Amino acid sequence: MTHLLDTKAVLDLLALPAGTTTNLPADAIVHISVITQVELDYGIASAVDAPTSLARPVVLQQVLGTWKPLPIDGAVASVFLGIARGALLAGQKPRNRMNDLMIAATAVSRRWTLVTGDLVRAVEAITSVVTLR
Repeated sequence: MTHLLDTKAVLDLLALPAGTTTNLPADAIVHISVITQVELDYGIASAVDAPTSLARPVVLQQVLGTWKPLPIDGAVASVFLGIARGALLAGQKPRNRMNDLMIAATAVSRRWTLVTGDLVRAVEAITSVVTLR
């Protein structure tokens, strides 16, 4: 089964001590979105102190050394339109969660399971969702 990690799940996974069990199946094929790379790049740009400025590029390199980010394509854009429209019709403000919803749209467009720690209720009706732990 193929899974797509959102940015929070990526960071949570990297922070787990070795040997910690997760909800990911042992044979899971795992990907990340280019949106995660963008969010991590922004984290580097917005670092406010020297220790953070030094640590964040290391995390980015660890992520990019582990996973190749998937691009946003037309299929993702089409799914995102539906997700955003649904959120607006429900009275929500998707602009505040645009990156999360684009990652979710990537999972939906590929019929993959989304691994998230903070988006479960927003997308569980449209795609398979698991939390990391």
